[in-house]
Amino acid sequence: MERLQTAKALPVKSLTEENYKVAKKMFYLLGLTMNISQVFLGINLFASDVILFVLLIFLLMTKTVLLKTNFTLFFITVICLRLVATFFLSEWVDFTISFPSIILTGQKFMVSLLYAIVAMSVVTIDRKLRLEFLSGIKTGAMIFGLLSLLLLFFAPNSIRSVVLFGGIRLRGLMNDPNYFAYLQMCGYCIWYYKRYTRPVWNIIAPIGFLVSILLSASKTGFIVFLVINTFLVTKKAMEMKFKLKNYIYLFFIGFVTVITSYLFFMSFIYHLVDTIQLLPQVSRLNELFGNFYTAFSANGSSRNSAWKTAQQLIIETHFCGIGFVDYSTVSTAVSGSPTIAHNTFFQIAVEWGLVPALVGLSVLGMQVVKNISSRDWLFCTLLLINSLFSFSISLQNARLAWVLIGLLAAEKINRQWRGEEYDG
Repeated sequence: MERLQTAKALPVKSLTEENYKVAKKMFYLLGLTMNISQVFLGINLFASDVILFVLLIFLLMTKTVLLKTNFTLFFITVICLRLVATFFLSEWVDFTISFPSIILTGQKFMVSLLYAIVAMSVVTIDRKLRLEFLSGIKTGAMIFGLLSLLLLFFAPNSIRSVVLFGGIRLRGLMNDPNYFAYLQMCGYCIWYYKRYTRPVWNIIAPIGFLVSILLSASKTGFIVFLVINTFLVTKKAMEMKFKLKNYIYLFFIGFVTVITSYLFFMSFIYHLVDTIQLLPQVSRLNELFGNFYTAFSANGSSRNSAWKTAQQLIIETHFCGIGFVDYSTVSTAVSGSPTIAHNTFFQIAVEWGLVPALVGLSVLGMQVVKNISSRDWLFCTLLLINSLFSFSISLQNARLAWVLIGLLAAEKINRQWRGEEYDG
């Protein structure tokens, strides 16, 4: 069987052409099925978890699993420190530790870590394979987003409830509308840089992503959508070398469009806006423009109290974290509320301990800077989306976030093996 040649001097065994095609399809399916998630027996399970373990077995059989030394040592250290914190936690916080809780939390962390390891291993075989995964995310987000919209508007109430959270917010086939908006936003970003070949899908896709994000009623998702589009428009404008007359033409066209809309379509626009504002999802987003603080501290968005609890936990555990104990359980013992941190950075600091969290985030930040310098705008924009969402929701166990970590690690490895950098 002919062996497929990958990048030069890769630190892993090359694959046969047949095995390469298998890896390519499975990595695509990993991204596609990441858009399906449900809670089962208290565990948030993804359809992609099945693909993950099949892909892991495949990598083991083909001897292409890659464990970077620094990456491995860092996470072994994190695991050891979390075990120590787990042992001493009952001394710091007044509550009884449950062994099943430790097993459950440890399982979540290990599965997340496996996503990073598998992604790092696959992309080190061939850097182009990361596009297969991102294509799977894009297609899955669009398909399940459009399917959810069809069920929302045309299905009977018994079926419609499957894609709704609280009877109002669109969540797709995810268990939480914020994570649904997060994946839709990532899908939109990938579509922007990697369009479909058929024009009809390039019309349907952005409309589907936008409507899905709006109907998820995710305040964070809506803000990220505005910020990312501002970034994309600004970047596009800076790349275009306009002459003065081009700016004058654009201004004139915009001015005429506004005046024409005001004279001939204003009543229609007012009616359309009034109709849209009747939607409960949109009325929830309206809070952002009325009272921004209230939007994030009331009506199920008690971020301020969640962040204060996280800060309290960091201090009461002497900056060592809560180890492998369930966050909600410890939060209930301290504040009386099972609310999680609603902030990835706080969540990691509470779970890992402050020092490992700062070290890990610093290393991650340095890799992001290197990626920005390479002008890989698709990847940079995805990282920006994850960073923005991380300020308002907890992504410490988000499968996509861990895959991106694995891709970042693979980028560093590929640079080293190409001789672009060497760290000894």
